[in-house]
Amino acid sequence: YDFLIAATNFLGGTTTVSATVHKLASPAPGVQFQGAATQTMVRSDKKSLKLDVALPKLACVDANVSSTALGFAWRAWRLAGATYVRDIPDLAEYTANPMSCRLPADALAAQTTYKFQVTVGFADTMTINSSATTTIVVGSQVLVASILGGVEQAVAIGATTELDGSESYDPDEEGALAYAWTAARVLDDGSREDANPLLASADTTQSVLAFTPTTAAGWASDTSYEFTLTVSHGARSAAYSVLVSVSSDQYMPRATVTEFDESIKYNPTADTFAAIYFEATSPDPDRTIEQTAWSVGDGQSAGLLGKPSGAPSPMLIDLGKTRPNAVYRLRLTVTDSIGSTSSTVVSLTTNGPPTSGTFAVSPYRGTALTTEFEFLLDGWSDDVDDYPLTYTYSYRQRVSRRGSSRGGGGGTSFADRRAANSALTPLVADQYASSWFVTTLPQANNVNLTCVGRVFDRYLSYAQAFTPVRVDPLEISGEDLSALAGDLLSESANTGDGEASLSLVSNVASVIGGTDASRRRLSAEQELIDDLMAHTISAASLVGTSSSAAAAAQVLSTVSTLTGDPDSISESSQTGAIGLLGEVVGDAAKHGIDDDTAASAADTVSSLLDASLFASGASNTSLDGQMAGTVGALATGMIAGAYGGQNRSVVTDNMELRAFRTDCGTRDAAFRLFSGTGVANLPASALDAAGGDSCEGGAPADVDVKVARLKNVYASEGDGAISDLLQIELGGEGATVKVDNLAEPIVFDIPFDYDPTLEADYDPGTDTETCFNQSQVLTFNCDVPTTFDCGESREVTLPDGSTMTFEAPVYSGDGVPLDVTVTCPAKTAACSFWDNVTRSWSSDGCSVVANTASGVTCACTHLTDFAASTIAADADVVVGFPPSPAPSTAPTPGPTPKPTPRPTTSAPSPAPTTAQPTTPGPSPSPTHRPTYSPTTPEPSVSPSPEPTPRPTPTPTPEPSVTPTPRPTPAPSVSPTPSPTVSHQPTPQPTPRPTPRPTPMPTPRPTPTPTTPQPSPRPTLRPTPRPTPTPTPLPTTWQPTAEPSLRPTPRPSYRPTRSPTPQPSPSPTVPPGDPTASPVFAPTPQPSRTPTLRPSPRPTPAPTPLRPTLRPSPRPTAAAPTFAPSPIPYVVTGGLSFSGVSLAEALEAEAVFVVAVAILCGVDENAVTVTISAAARRLLEEALLPGRSPGAPMRRKSDYVPTAKPTTSSPTLQPTNYAPTAAPTSVPEGGVVVAYEVAVPSLSEAEAVSSTISSTTVADVDAAVATAVTANNETLAVVATAVGAVDFAATRTRAPTAVPLPGDDASSSASSGGVDAATLGGAAAAGAVLLLAVVAYVVYRRRTVVAKEEEERSPRNSPRIDVEEGVDLKAVKAAARAQLAQTLADEPPPPPPSRL
Repeated sequence: YDFLIAATNFLGGTTTVSATVHKLASPAPGVQFQGAATQTMVRSDKKSLKLDVALPKLACVDANVSSTALGFAWRAWRLAGATYVRDIPDLAEYTANPMSCRLPADALAAQTTYKFQVTVGFADTMTINSSATTTIVVGSQVLVASILGGVEQAVAIGATTELDGSESYDPDEEGALAYAWTAARVLDDGSREDANPLLASADTTQSVLAFTPTTAAGWASDTSYEFTLTVSHGARSAAYSVLVSVSSDQYMPRATVTEFDESIKYNPTADTFAAIYFEATSPDPDRTIEQTAWSVGDGQSAGLLGKPSGAPSPMLIDLGKTRPNAVYRLRLTVTDSIGSTSSTVVSLTTNGPPTSGTFAVSPYRGTALTTEFEFLLDGWSDDVDDYPLTYTYSYRQRVSRRGSSRGGGGGTSFADRRAANSALTPLVADQYASSWFVTTLPQANNVNLTCVGRVFDRYLSYAQAFTPVRVDPLEISGEDLSALAGDLLSESANTGDGEASLSLVSNVASVIGGTDASRRRLSAEQELIDDLMAHTISAASLVGTSSSAAAAAQVLSTVSTLTGDPDSISESSQTGAIGLLGEVVGDAAKHGIDDDTAASAADTVSSLLDASLFASGASNTSLDGQMAGTVGALATGMIAGAYGGQNRSVVTDNMELRAFRTDCGTRDAAFRLFSGTGVANLPASALDAAGGDSCEGGAPADVDVKVARLKNVYASEGDGAISDLLQIELGGEGATVKVDNLAEPIVFDIPFDYDPTLEADYDPGTDTETCFNQSQVLTFNCDVPTTFDCGESREVTLPDGSTMTFEAPVYSGDGVPLDVTVTCPAKTAACSFWDNVTRSWSSDGCSVVANTASGVTCACTHLTDFAASTIAADADVVVGFPPSPAPSTAPTPGPTPKPTPRPTTSAPSPAPTTAQPTTPGPSPSPTHRPTYSPTTPEPSVSPSPEPTPRPTPTPTPEPSVTPTPRPTPAPSVSPTPSPTVSHQPTPQPTPRPTPRPTPMPTPRPTPTPTTPQPSPRPTLRPTPRPTPTPTPLPTTWQPTAEPSLRPTPRPSYRPTRSPTPQPSPSPTVPPGDPTASPVFAPTPQPSRTPTLRPSPRPTPAPTPLRPTLRPSPRPTAAAPTFAPSPIPYVVTGGLSFSGVSLAEALEAEAVFVVAVAILCGVDENAVTVTISAAARRLLEEALLPGRSPGAPMRRKSDYVPTAKPTTSSPTLQPTNYAPTAAPTSVPEGGVVVAYEVAVPSLSEAEAVSSTISSTTVADVDAAVATAVTANNETLAVVATAVGAVDFAATRTRAPTAVPLPGDDASSSASSGGVDAATLGGAAAAGAVLLLAVVAYVVYRRRTVVAKEEEERSPRNSPRIDVEEGVDLKAVKAAARAQLAQTLADEPPPPPPSRL
């Protein structure tokens, strides 16, 4: 079927377009290319041809289709003459993802037309199919001419000079370029004079122009010349010019820019940098370079420099601080040892992102997994050269991160030290040509999601917009969810759309609680999670992570969501996730990993480290090494594209990672993590080995230092590892360099949890066990596991120091058992690394520099994965014999180490056994029972553990250890040398006081004080009688139940909870000394002396006297005045500016204060400004072009942005529509400056209001320029609008601005400080003032809660709110009474501009 549509405008112009629809006999899949049927591009651009595919409805058709899985067949032709030929040999590689064809840069030939066709059918029978075709027209590009060294250069007279134009190129690569050099002399008036004869001896047709400027040849010193290089190829040509200054100083220093592309446009993207490589040399060996300094052009911010001005090469330019569509001139000045200088200037041009568009998502609220949300990026435009535009879609939400770390250095988790920013979750793996997108969304953690839409131009500069949506939870059972997810995943897999499958997996995981560890899943849900992981692995193979950074980001984000609760994933799924993570991170590292992608990957690593495969003691060497390699690849991708001195980091619960890029200027820096862990000293030899050369006279490559701390994946039970794993790597240019056998070691720190047994003064103790037979293995109670094999024969030490061969009895009871006493070994911290060859911990090449109970400092001659461990020496063993049950026939040579458990004989012998004692001295330990008579004539050295049955005839020299159960019937005649330890008081007091008080008070008080002075501390119980004189300090901290009869000399430490019924006759403290804290309830009567500070709460009724606007610091000497003080007026308004960021405006706040003061004609002290960013109002859904309220979103089709709506009916769009060029310079940023001007009277307020009302934008620009000069600023802003101005009288807490009924008439005549002449205007002016006051009161009342604390500050004290209870009717009535007194013949004042 052929369709024709004709569009006619109101002038009668008509355009037609036709379309052909083929109706098939059987239902076939639907397929179409996104974008227009014919698309244009250039050879150096990347291009992605994206398909929209839909399955047909088969229910109503009798079709023999065994499977609904789709198959894709891509074909491409190049137009050669009048026919198309097959000529894209790598088409299969470009269509690895069957849903798109990703054409890399330079894949197609310039000035050539291509046709791409895709056929989609059922995979088992491609006979039922549909096809779609698109045409790609590759245009030509302009040549690029370039001269190295900067747009302004300096050369010395007589020195051989070269201007290098070899960096000029043809982006279409159609052949060699032709070069032509010309020269012109720059005259004083800026005009040019032909100087080509000076190049007569030079070859001007080569890419490099070599010449020697001499005076003999006609060159003039201290003169500037303009050199122009023109390159051409066929009909295309391009030119580039530089200014060269010829200096008379033949030995001037040379400033040379060696690498920087001035021909391209740089995107002003945050956290991105451009590098300018340079060198400074001196042709005179007697002169040295003393200084290099970079500066930015006049009126441009010096904050663009990403390094200090004198930093070594390269100089970094912070592109995030540049303005779009701007040109910056950066000057390098070199100074030698005698003060001679020279300089060169480079030019940096910025690109501008698309502008003027809107972003809408419909509907605003829906349900997870089931509601289809439509994204629309509408009306975006850019410069003509920056088309075509492409689009991406994503969202953000708060992501829960869990886990624990082994070790931790004091117990602080990684999560406590990281920013809790949620990662960006992409919904697409490519930049779409369509600005319309439909998808479902996941269940949000807090219902709210932020949808993000980005619009890219061909140079990849992008603008982004945000729209919030609400996604309600899906209430569904586990079985129904499994069935629904199975249908959705099956349909997604059949279409071959990997992007949709990944998005669907994230949505389903969010519904079943994939990020909620508190839910316990049913078996069906656990199976579903495993099924989701399988779909994720399958979809990842379709989206092509190796060729698309966005695809890698989407896969990593999906895996992060799916592994949010590692307990719910089976070990097979864990293994698959680890493999997929390593593969995708490895692919992404090749082209760089952005912050959001790094956060997703780090979250996945952290979650998997908490899974069962990495549980404590469950080491799997294969997976452990794979996980460690993934962390290293992540660090490599994060630092890709960085420059020397920069670093990137990411922190999660189980991992902290930081990657540094260092050059010769930053090699002496420390490389530590935020927690303090990391490299303390990295020797130059290690960096030289990694960089391939030395910084001393060489040109080494930049070196990447990667430091990671993660859960110890190699640790297993009993291996001695006590810390997290510390991974240190060196690399460069995306590869890791092996570092070993260093002459100077690398020093680094490893923290671990505090272990008191590692303290230097810790005593490990001893323990004793007994060997009864040779089959025993003794285990001792030591911190370090210590055992003793009783069956092993060994040399041991006896208690007397001698040695013997240890042999325990073969069987218990065959011989004498042996006591084995060990001195437990002490632990010390050690440095270990994981040896991948032996698959074990080793310490070869490492030594301990210092250690503590919570960390160790190591020095190693190689790099790998390190951990702290503990080591211990062998235990000292002493073997002895236990005492025999019966006495031996001969005395032992020495006493036994332990006393016998019972006496050696049943009764003591009647006579001594020998003339001499059996032992040369008493036993070291007492017997368990006392002897009936003293064993020696002298008392024992130590008291016996039990008392003797009878008292000894003489007292012991020291009191007994245990007090007697009862006191003696009578006190001793003389006091004992030391007090007894008895805790019971004596029945009668001693005649003499004891030198120390008893630990317990006596049951009755003593008749006289026991000590001449009172005790320094109060007694636990009050005395029965009060003391004759009060104590100087309160005896207790609690108030008494009843008031004292006499006032205390000092105020109490705590205020009373309620005021006294009558005020005290005299102040409690001298006048001028207020209480430390205000009371929280007002007194019934006012005090006679004003307080120094206002009360925290206002009084319920106004005071009869009119207070001043601000409390005086000291009370007035005389009586207070009864007339109110003048009431100031505040004039408010706003000004808007463009071309300035919020940060720049805040830094230059003084400029805006001075400018407002100039415009209003007031002093600067009367002006207060508030600066905020200019807000852009997003287009609401109902106001989208071509839509009426409630209308559905546009159908998914070839969407072309419509023109902006005008006040008249929109014209019909012609078929040959081409977007108009955007302005070449679009101001970036914008701020709104709200100001307040305080004036003392109504007449001045009206004067200021009238002045501002007649102010124009030009007046504002002039005032700002004057203010910039006065403040020595370099701010460059453009005023865009002057807001409306209002003024009103400010109010105090008591409503005294207008007298209340019943006040004195004389005071009413001058209420508010406004004289009669001012108030004597016409009634209309007074009514206007009254409305302003009332409106201001209402406005201030609405903000009283939100700004209560702010209103109390000194700056805002005149702007205190009117509290509750103010009678506005009384206020208005009093104002009318004033107006009635106005003289009828008095001329009215000029009306304000706007109220």
